[in-house]
Amino acid sequence: MKNYQIIIDHHSNYLVKGMGKYGLVIVPTQRGATTSNIKMFSSDEELRGVLQKLGYNASEIADVFDVLADKKNHWIEHRDFDEAVVTELGF
Repeated sequence: MKNYQIIIDHHSNYLVKGMGKYGLVIVPTQRGATTSNIKMFSSDEELRGVLQKLGYNASEIADVFDVLADKKNHWIEHRDFDEAVVTELGF
């Protein structure tokens, strides 16, 4: 397990070419880690699936969507994730 910062942006106008409804960034919190990939997801189901793979339970996922739906643009958390899962997801 390794500590990461996870950031989810909710794009209110995601019909812009190449932009999904959600942007997801996962980056190690260790000092000097500055690079990250941004993954775009066009549906709630896609984002929910990724969060489940990362180990979030149904209640935690509902909380994330509540924050994003409550007229907020993003959600940020520091959390320990299995490094193999993060790598598998392309981060």
